Amino acid sequence: MKPTIEPTPTVATLSEHKFFVPAYQRGYRWTPEEVRDLLDDIRQFSVRVSGDSDEFYCLQPLVVRWLEDSGEWEVIDGQQRLTTIYLITHYINEMWRGRGKDPVFTLHYESRERTQEFLKHLSVKDDGSVDFNDANIDFAHISKAYQAIAQWVRNLGPRLNQDGFISAFRHKVRVLWYEPSDTDGVRIFTRINRGKIPLTNAELIRGLFLKSSNFTKLGSTTSDPHFARLQQMEISAEWDRLEANLHDDKFWYFLTDKEDPAETRIDLIFRLITGIEDKDSYALFREYVRHFPSNADVGSVLEKWGQVKACFQQVQDWYQDWELYHLIGYLIANRTPLRSLWEEAKGLRKSDFKAKLTTRIQKTLPNEPLDKLVYGQGAVKTVLLLHNVLTSMASQERHFRFPFNRVKSQNWDVEHIHSVSEKPPETEPHRREWLKDSASYLHGDSDTILNLKIDVATFLGKPTMVESEFDALYKRMLQSFSESGVPESINDLSNLALLDSGTNRGYGNAVFPVKRETIIDRERQGTFIPAATKNAFLKYYSKSVKEFTFWSKADRDAYLSAIQTTLDPFLNEATQ
Repeated sequence: MKPTIEPTPTVATLSEHKFFVPAYQRGYRWTPEEVRDLLDDIRQFSVRVSGDSDEFYCLQPLVVRWLEDSGEWEVIDGQQRLTTIYLITHYINEMWRGRGKDPVFTLHYESRERTQEFLKHLSVKDDGSVDFNDANIDFAHISKAYQAIAQWVRNLGPRLNQDGFISAFRHKVRVLWYEPSDTDGVRIFTRINRGKIPLTNAELIRGLFLKSSNFTKLGSTTSDPHFARLQQMEISAEWDRLEANLHDDKFWYFLTDKEDPAETRIDLIFRLITGIEDKDSYALFREYVRHFPSNADVGSVLEKWGQVKACFQQVQDWYQDWELYHLIGYLIANRTPLRSLWEEAKGLRKSDFKAKLTTRIQKTLPNEPLDKLVYGQGAVKTVLLLHNVLTSMASQERHFRFPFNRVKSQNWDVEHIHSVSEKPPETEPHRREWLKDSASYLHGDSDTILNLKIDVATFLGKPTMVESEFDALYKRMLQSFSESGVPESINDLSNLALLDSGTNRGYGNAVFPVKRETIIDRERQGTFIPAATKNAFLKYYSKSVKEFTFWSKADRDAYLSAIQTTLDPFLNEATQ
């Protein structure tokens, strides 16, 4: 029999009931900040509450409908608040109540039954921490929320009146209870959630797959609840595995650019299947549901799910294939749409697909010869990126692959290898640092070197800097680190390399030995230095190395030749 619930039930009243969270609901997404805000509000209310029995603290509405068959309330809106109430009650029972536990309502999840067990077994360890469980996104957010409750209590310490807080929480915190007359939960949910933080396309599609009505046995007109539950659990578990794999940033940034905002990353698979790239609306969901069986049974649902798994397997195979990983990764990093590659691969043997990728890469490269490229041209960064990717691909060290996630999560610059005269440091601290660092690499006992060391020391000892004096020392310093003995401005490809902005020192234009030592130090500290860039500064490409104080013409020629040779398979005749 359907129970009668007052319009504003307390937490204690809610604790007497069972709640069902349907598959169309999004997972738990409250942040630790939102949890702490609620706890703060309840505590402040508990402190100022008067003896008025009608006074209460009201939460936002809980929209439900009664399920006669199961004796549960289907949660149409308010699942986030309800889960947080459960977590607070669970904490009170675990940490404060001892044997005399307070009643707590049950939360039954249609698509993730493991969530119910996970909630029951949440616990605070002796050190006050909560184990972080990232088996799926819901568990990760719930773990953080429970940790936030434990931390909030610990931070307050004796300032928290536990009895007063518990009394206010159970008997003074109420929700607005609403039972709509419409019997279609999905339609009500969609209407209520307009204007709120929206569900993602993938979360809506997930609900589409996991509806109980989908899992009628083939040839049967009745549903076997046990059979349906097993099929739901299998798809739900596989969904979580796909999502977890896509949350590996190495895999994710191989497939996407850094602007892709997806939280539910499995959206990517449905964008590939549908061809819908609009990330800011429900166009993707509408397109997918248009092709979803209207009277689905287990066979048609599993067929659709098989298409999802096949699409995921395709891109995972690319990630695991050494050559495809580097070729496709470069193209995506160079703004080639993933879906165009996915479409092109259909029906092709792997060797034919690789040939298509080679043609695509050729089209990304400039039409002019490489030795004509100069600093400032966009093509320079493209060429340097490809050179580094192909250098990694050619490596025999198969455990190391080019890290596209590093490139896309950091800011990368085209940097001069040998200092150029027109890029002096601009601020006084940087100018002093530049002179000090450069002078430490001055070697020799010639009068020119000795006098320069003395003049730099004298200049650095002055409390204020005269710009004209710095300019003169700057030119003399560049002469000392130049093969020709005069300041040079070499802006072609032979003097350019790819570096992250952290390594590309803030004051810029350091002399060659300073840059070289900086790169070595940063790599020791774990910074990723692109292979070809590191090879250049270590003079790996040079046929004869006499010294490391400057970047000679022979070094430049050898470096440019290496770039040309590496890129030869992808260059057209005009650029070779």
